[in-house]
Amino acid sequence: GHLTLAVFIHIADILIAEANAFRKPVLRIYGDSHNFRVHTPFRKRAPLLVALEVFGADQMHAVEIDVDTEDPAVFAFRPVWNPAK
Repeated sequence: GHLTLAVFIHIADILIAEANAFRKPVLRIYGDSHNFRVHTPFRKRAPLLVALEVFGADQMHAVEIDVDTEDPAVFAFRPVWNPAK
């Protein structure tokens, strides 16, 4: 079946609650439209939740992620370009 908007809202509410309860940066990796981007989807409701949207299969690029708990940003992202694309 198709997921309804209510289901997505429910999942988002759970994700926000869990990220806030953790009280440390949380990284969510997903591929909805498969356009590479890093953003904070719930900047006001969950400021420590960072989202990475990865490249799609048709692009075959990758993303290298560095995690440094000494850095306030914690996560650093570097695209790895597939030279064949």
